[in-house]
Amino acid sequence: MTIDKLIRSKRKSISIQISSFGEVVVRAPNNCSYEKIEKVVTQKSQWIELHKQKILQNKLLNSDIVSYKKILYLGYTKKIVFADNIKKNALTSYCFFLLFQ
Repeated sequence: MTIDKLIRSKRKSISIQISSFGEVVVRAPNNCSYEKIEKVVTQKSQWIELHKQKILQNKLLNSDIVSYKKILYLGYTKKIVFADNIKKNALTSYCFFLLFQ
């Protein structure tokens, strides 16, 4: 297991984070040896792989949301249809409508 980013600081414990980009970020005490850090990371390799996969799945699921093809609404992904043929009046001039399919 590779460590993408190692942050040493004045702390007592080692923590492992998976960033939103899927990088393994390890925070460790200043006086902790690199071998001990690697040992902890290899012990937690299953947890790291599981959470990396979750992040990649979320990126795939959210790709339609980022490209404005779908939206997350009440826990469900809904397809967006932009309504451009709605008659504008005083009430609709400052808002827009999203129609879900």
